[in-house]
Amino acid sequence: FIPSCYRWSPDSQKVAFVGIIPNWKSSSKATLYLLDLEKDKLTEIDNVIGYMGEVTFSPNGQSLAFIKGDSFGTQETPLKPFKNQA
Repeated sequence: FIPSCYRWSPDSQKVAFVGIIPNWKSSSKATLYLLDLEKDKLTEIDNVIGYMGEVTFSPNGQSLAFIKGDSFGTQETPLKPFKNQA
């Protein structure tokens, strides 16, 4: 497991990062995580067999934008909203 692409939320209460599980024989698996420091909770936001990076919080801190792509050259730039859970 290789953590990368750390980004702090605007309120400094959350950290988003990509975890990569390398696979030297085929494509690696990349997973976007959100760590809520106040609640001590780790949430999986999205994953892909391929790559993920350029993680950025929206100005209000309620959504994440990032780039993800697979080994076939397909690339997306999703915007994933997440809810603050109690």
